[in-house]
Amino acid sequence: MQLTELLAKPLINPSAAAHLGSVYAFWTDNKMRRVRYLVAVDEDTYADTLAYPFGKVYFGKDAVLATGESQTANGVAVPFKGEVYDTDGNHLGYLQDVICTDKGYVEHLLLTDGSTKTPEQVVAIGGLVIVQGTRKVGRSRPKPQRTPAPAEAFNLPVKTTPAEQLSEREPIEPDPIDSPSTDPAEIEREPLQPVALTRAPLPQEVNALPQGLNVRLVGDYSFLLGRTLAGDLTHHGRTLLAQGSVIDETAVALARANGLLVTLTALSV
Repeated sequence: MQLTELLAKPLINPSAAAHLGSVYAFWTDNKMRRVRYLVAVDEDTYADTLAYPFGKVYFGKDAVLATGESQTANGVAVPFKGEVYDTDGNHLGYLQDVICTDKGYVEHLLLTDGSTKTPEQVVAIGGLVIVQGTRKVGRSRPKPQRTPAPAEAFNLPVKTTPAEQLSEREPIEPDPIDSPSTDPAEIEREPLQPVALTRAPLPQEVNALPQGLNVRLVGDYSFLLGRTLAGDLTHHGRTLLAQGSVIDETAVALARANGLLVTLTALSV
């Protein structure tokens, strides 16, 4: 299956007949060998996220079914549209999609230029993806330490913490010359320094923004600005943004007003 086909699908709990949100992201290990978690978000608030083990959810044509309890996701979020480099420093494109099994085992990564990479070629992922080139890059490993024999262990000196070392020192008497005066008449007051405060936007600045635009919203989704749509953004059969449209602040605000920010992100290229 392709992970991007699951983005924006509703996540429901069939036993409770409850809508849990929309599929928002996926978490994997740091080598992208297996997708560990599917993450859903409430598109009304974009505040609460729920993570479910990928192997314990079921995928239907129109929805994803979760039967267990939500968990705390750990690992690395799959960086869709993230840049892909090899260990020689060559820019190979962007991560377009991830092909995996129903249990989350990754088969290959699809790049925007149509090429593919296998999980064995992935060196590391984070905000971008690093794949193996001609230069081998390994992770730093701590130097192994030898376990002392019992006789050596009992004769090792006792290690003290920095706090214990300080408490064992003799107290140092303050020099009266260097001690600050407590007489109010002798205290020299330093002039107050001005502090730069972040000002609120002026009314005319707010009114100059497009109707219904939320400044915080556009800032959170500023990574979408300038991208184009790979398909039509629709809502209940009505086309809001046509394929090929360039995403600007108004497009982000329109998607937010209709609860389609996740869909807008999935369609952006």
